[in-house]
Amino acid sequence: MTLFVCASNKLHEHHGETYDAVVEVSSEPTVETIDVDANRIMVAIIGLHNEQAGAADQTVNCLLHGPVPYVAIIRNLQIIMKQSHRIDIVLSSDRPIEPEVTDPETIAVLKKLG
Repeated sequence: MTLFVCASNKLHEHHGETYDAVVEVSSEPTVETIDVDANRIMVAIIGLHNEQAGAADQTVNCLLHGPVPYVAIIRNLQIIMKQSHRIDIVLSSDRPIEPEVTDPETIAVLKKLG
């Protein structure tokens, strides 16, 4: 199953595409939006995993088109979800991840995430 995580300002580029689940995230993430978005992504992953209970392959493929902080979030979720729920997550990106980060809050979040 495929989860598509997309920045709100990039969603129009994917009009007509279909995925098992879509999570729209902030195009300019802040400390406040990062936590909310991370939780929404985690809930979507658990939901997709539960939908494929009993299937031979229960991997959740995560396709990302958004800012860099979401790569760190999904990478962290790969570890957390594997340990706590035995869910395998494969992260891929359909376009280059947005490298330009100018917002001071976003820069602070990136430093926090390591």
